[in-house]
Amino acid sequence: MAGTVNAHPAENMVDGNTSWWQSPPLSRGMEFNHVNITIDLEQEFHVAYVWIQMANSPKPGTWILERSTDYGKTFQPWYFFAETPAECMRQFGMESLSPISEDDRVICRSDLAGIHPLENAEVRVLH
Repeated sequence: MAGTVNAHPAENMVDGNTSWWQSPPLSRGMEFNHVNITIDLEQEFHVAYVWIQMANSPKPGTWILERSTDYGKTFQPWYFFAETPAECMRQFGMESLSPISEDDRVICRSDLAGIHPLENAEVRVLH
């Protein structure tokens, strides 16, 4: 099919192949500055870690990892990510890496965000 060689839909992230997802470039419009990706794992899991790998682009500066415990009906923040502790406070109203006092407490990580390195970055969140 014409054009499919240049298509990189979100399904590529979990298809088991060496394919990838690629967001539209900002040159197509600022609406692509905010991207929402939902992956349906189709069953309950006990999550030990989340591993996200970037290719030829930097990590996002500020983002939210959310989870659903009702099969995708609603989503709640699981982790917030910001480039600096000040951004954790400004964007999410909380201190960076504040102590976890309850198992379901949401924290803001400033140690895993930021654009460096510019390529092949990894984000590994242990839970």
